[in-house]
Amino acid sequence: MKKRINIDISEQLWRRVGIRAAELGIAKRDLVEEALENYLGGNEVKNETYYLVQMAKGTDNGYDETSQPRTLLKTTDKKAALDFYETLPEWVALEEPETDLEGREKYESPVVVEVSSDTRTMIRG
Repeated sequence: MKKRINIDISEQLWRRVGIRAAELGIAKRDLVEEALENYLGGNEVKNETYYLVQMAKGTDNGYDETSQPRTLLKTTDKKAALDFYETLPEWVALEEPETDLEGREKYESPVVVEVSSDTRTMIRG
């Protein structure tokens, strides 16, 4: 059961929470809950490595670091993540076409990201 709370927090810290949550592909509230669990020492399971299968926006020249990827799967099973990744198309056109500053069309492509308590590494994509 969840308890809704209201807190005052510095704008700079909340911005950092938003950036980190976007990097991990999770909601800010989930990041805050996980951080509190880790800080209070009641969450040994959350420190293990997990894998995100995400659709990342980009062009042929690279990924768009300003957009948040869509998370399709979060699992602690690396093989399950890689197997799911293999079922996805190489790229998908955006519903609403976008281009980068040089006019190249953007699309989404799948990536697998390995996340641990201190690192985040793309292992497929």
